Amino acid sequence: MINNEGQFSRRDFLKLSALGILGMGVTKVLPSIFSEKTSEKMESTMVNEVEVFGLEKKLTNQDQVDNLVFYFDSNFEKKLSWSMKQKNVWEQRELLLAKEQRFVEFVVKESVYKSFKSRKVETGVSYVEWVKLHIDLMNRVLHNAKPPVALSNLIARIIVIDDSFEKNPVKYSKDIDAMWFNDKDYRIRQDSGDIGQGAFWSFKHDNEGKLVLQNPAGAEFGRNVLLPINNDTFEAVRDGVWIDYGIIHELSHLLLNLPDEYVFSIEQANSIFKSFRFNTGSFMEPNMSPYLATLLNRNFKKGIRGYYTDPRSIGKAKDYLAKFNFYGEVPEKVSISAGGSMATDAYKSSYLFPDYYDKKDGNGKLLPCKKMEKDIGVLISGDSLVLKKELFNPQMFGNEGLFPVLFRFEFKHNGVDKEVYIPIGIFNMTKYSGVDDSQYNIEFTNAVAPKDMKSQTLNLMDQSELEVFTANNLVYAKMKVVGTSAWCVWSFQY
Repeated sequence: MINNEGQFSRRDFLKLSALGILGMGVTKVLPSIFSEKTSEKMESTMVNEVEVFGLEKKLTNQDQVDNLVFYFDSNFEKKLSWSMKQKNVWEQRELLLAKEQRFVEFVVKESVYKSFKSRKVETGVSYVEWVKLHIDLMNRVLHNAKPPVALSNLIARIIVIDDSFEKNPVKYSKDIDAMWFNDKDYRIRQDSGDIGQGAFWSFKHDNEGKLVLQNPAGAEFGRNVLLPINNDTFEAVRDGVWIDYGIIHELSHLLLNLPDEYVFSIEQANSIFKSFRFNTGSFMEPNMSPYLATLLNRNFKKGIRGYYTDPRSIGKAKDYLAKFNFYGEVPEKVSISAGGSMATDAYKSSYLFPDYYDKKDGNGKLLPCKKMEKDIGVLISGDSLVLKKELFNPQMFGNEGLFPVLFRFEFKHNGVDKEVYIPIGIFNMTKYSGVDDSQYNIEFTNAVAPKDMKSQTLNLMDQSELEVFTANNLVYAKMKVVGTSAWCVWSFQY
């Protein structure tokens, strides 16, 4: 068999060798050699409008699973013209797969699939309904984002495998962007009276039919997120079902090639505020931040697809600079003023390890991956900061490089020391919006941090949310994101 990289498996290499035809034109002999794989129609069952494999004919060994993937690839290749077949896999996918859609495949152990069926009275959903709810919720959030994202995610299929497989045995086929594997039914008993579980949310409908997402799951207190009416699986199952937003978060990486927003935060900083949090929800709640929505629209315009299926993606690009090149996209001219406050210093993040993520030592203690260091890539003139292009240059580790992801700018405001942390994502948003000459204006308030307060929070929000937020929070400063309808609002947290 030829894999997605155009290589033979060892088994098929030996088969060709035994036949003595490796020196012949391989394309001439492949149809006859692999005819047994393509002649058999793979059995599937339609369940709630989703094609499910492995229900009628069980998938109990690796050969059966490999044949199934070969079947999917063969169906994909049947749609290719001769000229298209001469292109590489990525070019073929670009030509065949709908640009405005992303396709995910779910693989589930048989016992898990059956567990969902046996628990449906308790939980309200079968396995197929459950995964459909996750994809439908993801789509609702994308379309409700500010700015909205004209992209939809679809379930390509569900594959039920035998419990004897310890790991997911299914390889990526050419017609999907992402894959998710369920090897256990980890949901707690919903009829036990317990509430909350990890990143779970539950839902209900209000009197107008709008969708209300609730956290903690199963509770009548906590946070509520309201989403508009839509005709999807949420209208076909009962209220009260629990949804694992952790899956949706992970699919934002696998399907949409989005990064983790928490890499912009920092602990153990060496200044007034000892820590900083970019408070966007990190797509662990039914809300997509303006940063992720703007970045996703940028990816969509460039045609970038899945994390492991696109050569330009975080998961497949050749090095860190290529994987995270979206951090390096900033306006040609960037300046920041602060309404008469005197600019004093500028810092940017540097790295202790060649990675954006914190590490743990041998005892499990978290070791910060970055620190803030003074930078000379800023011209300071009165209340204005001019950020030179070299400020955004990556820090190199041999042939690898990491872009700075966080900056701190310090001011004197009415004789009081002030500082704000700004993630590089803010400057990226302006660039993604097509603006190359950007002037940002920070508006400091006279708010004083509560006693012993050493943490600063940046909430990123659409302008439509600004008035309500500032009326209900102790605001330290705010700033419009040039080229967008988003605002940065700095406040305090414990």
